[in-house]
Amino acid sequence: MSKQVITKKLQLNNVPIGLDSDQHLVIGSDKVVKKVADNSVKAVNGVLPVNGHVTVTVPAPKIQDVLIAGYATNQTIQFEEGLNFSNVGYNGISGQNSNNYGYYVSPGYIYASSLTSNNSVYITDTNLGFNKNGFGAIFTINPTAFRIISLPDQGGTLPMTVNGQSASNQGDVILSPVIATFLTNDGKTVTVVNGVITNVQ
Repeated sequence: MSKQVITKKLQLNNVPIGLDSDQHLVIGSDKVVKKVADNSVKAVNGVLPVNGHVTVTVPAPKIQDVLIAGYATNQTIQFEEGLNFSNVGYNGISGQNSNNYGYYVSPGYIYASSLTSNNSVYITDTNLGFNKNGFGAIFTINPTAFRIISLPDQGGTLPMTVNGQSASNQGDVILSPVIATFLTNDGKTVTVVNGVITNVQ
């Protein structure tokens, strides 16, 4: 077969659209145009072309790479494994484990609960509370000024009433006076109120 040598620029005015199954034309080291199959085309990042197309998959970046690059997001980041998950977002950190215990931490607020029993505890920038069975605040500490609250160093129950009298919102228990009278040997009547002698007649 004879070769046709073209020394000038070649312009093709009418080139039909090819198919994926068509072979490619390349220029060899000997400057001769040749047709080649897909597997003879160089790979891109180790990926061989298929029907003339090279599909390159970009791997997901590692979190360490993202941190080093200093990237930021305004979306919640979720770490999930089975029923366990943790969310890290602008408003705080939250999570739940396989035993249905959850938590939530945000600026000025810490909350932990059992989704099974609805029991929960919480700490805010103003108070401490405990909820039982989801029935509302069963126990709260809400100081209005600097306070030191000391609890007994022994087990037991803190009294909320004294002789049937309940404490006020300020923690005061107002007791009814205990009054006693008795006669002395010389016939005088002595009146005692809450252990203090108030009258002698």
